Amino acid sequence: GEVANTTVSHTLNNMANCLFSSGRLDESMIMYREALDIKRKRLGEDHIDVANTHNNIGNVFYSKGEYKKALAPFEEALRIKKIQLGNNDLNVAATLANIGDAKSKLNKMDD
Repeated sequence: GEVANTTVSHTLNNMANCLFSSGRLDESMIMYREALDIKRKRLGEDHIDVANTHNNIGNVFYSKGEYKKALAPFEEALRIKKIQLGNNDLNVAATLANIGDAKSKLNKMDD
């Protein structure tokens, strides 16, 4: 049921967080994407948990030095967070900082 799928998505997300923290980025990406798929189906496209998972996916790309690929998930997280939390929330600011960091890295690569 829905509760079981939500539990699965949280478990996948927690496992992905552990893998990410231990530097196992490719494995964490697989789990974040599985969690995102479940969350989208169960919670809807604009749920805050969906935004957080988009942000996590962006962090994986960023950590791999794939700054351009990090932008789309960061920007999707920002879109959702603005809807759910408003423009002045600290989570919105943190996501804006992630976008700024990725763009800064891209600009340095262009120099």
